[in-house]
Amino acid sequence: MSQYIQFFIRSNSNEFLPIGVFSRCNAIYDFFEKYFNAPYEKIAAITVKDLMYLIEKIDNRIEVYNDKIVGLEQKIKLITECNNSVEDKMVAIDEVYSDIEDYVEQRNEFKQARSYVCSLEEILDAIAYDDKYCKDTYLYCGIEVGENPTIKDIVVD
Repeated sequence: MSQYIQFFIRSNSNEFLPIGVFSRCNAIYDFFEKYFNAPYEKIAAITVKDLMYLIEKIDNRIEVYNDKIVGLEQKIKLITECNNSVEDKMVAIDEVYSDIEDYVEQRNEFKQARSYVCSLEEILDAIAYDDKYCKDTYLYCGIEVGENPTIKDIVVD
């Protein structure tokens, strides 16, 4: 059975309004579980500092995949310069292209995760100018929280 990470906005009346749900196989789940320590069956406030840290981690992972792709592109160039038969070269190049496609797909998933985290950061930036809300207690997330979290579900540092 798959687990889900859920994101909420806290309203003035202390209701938690859902704004996103991601399964365990999504990069967003991975980053929030690993680097934010999203609580299980509870929720925790997400700060701008938390989001900036996550963006940095995601950027680092994207850069790793960029480097891998460049390395594989260089490998293709080396393959073409080898003295092997055209057929052998084509088989080798096809295998490398397959690896490149996998890395591009993974990199794109991290880029999508980055976009979502940036949108959360923009939400916090937008409410910073509204005295009705505290930006450090506005966004929350948790794993397997349930449909209607309450104030009692908040994990305090």
